[in-house]
Amino acid sequence: MRYSDLNIETYRNVPARARSEGAALLIRAGYVRHEGGLTALGQRAVARLEAVTQTHPASEVFKLLKLPV
Repeated sequence: MRYSDLNIETYRNVPARARSEGAALLIRAGYVRHEGGLTALGQRAVARLEAVTQTHPASEVFKLLKLPV
């Protein structure tokens, strides 16, 4: 799947009504809409994370994502 096929909008400016800095980054990157719903890119990312969590134990998922335990 090509990035151009997803038809997502990315933003250069920080959204004025974002609840947090993380939410603003997700909106700017095109994972989440201003209303809070997921875009096609966001749905794909969530589906891939769910697939990883179903096939690996929790401690291994944190290592794969390079998150502190």
